[in-house]
Amino acid sequence: MKDLPIHTMLYRTHQVWDAANREKTVVGLSTGQPKVLRYLLTHPNSLQKDIASNCDIEAATASLIVGRMLKNGLIKNSSVPNDKRASCISITEKGENAYADWVKYTDSLEEEMLKGFSDEEKDNFRYYLMRAYKNLTGKEME
Repeated sequence: MKDLPIHTMLYRTHQVWDAANREKTVVGLSTGQPKVLRYLLTHPNSLQKDIASNCDIEAATASLIVGRMLKNGLIKNSSVPNDKRASCISITEKGENAYADWVKYTDSLEEEMLKGFSDEEKDNFRYYLMRAYKNLTGKEME
């Protein structure tokens, strides 16, 4: 296995994770929505541009995701004082419940993926992923 490039290992692991993670549609969420909900849980009344930036997605993609989430009642808009063009976005109770269901599912998937890893190995794995992310983006992972 030492001869396999890390990028191949990451890609193959991502493919398996992504295939398993497609089950998230069971809780009514589509691709991109869980990370937006996670961000809004800790950053209520956010602007769409801030969501895009902090979720590492393009503005156009954020617009599509936010539009679907508004339609499905997972989030809501409110006006921004002194700016008629902007609106603040917050998570709704329905969004909180959907996110909680998604977390339960992904926690069980993560547990399966890391079966046999010690706590120290899990901590190291998190640390390495955070370092790699920072190297590629220049940002700390939240």
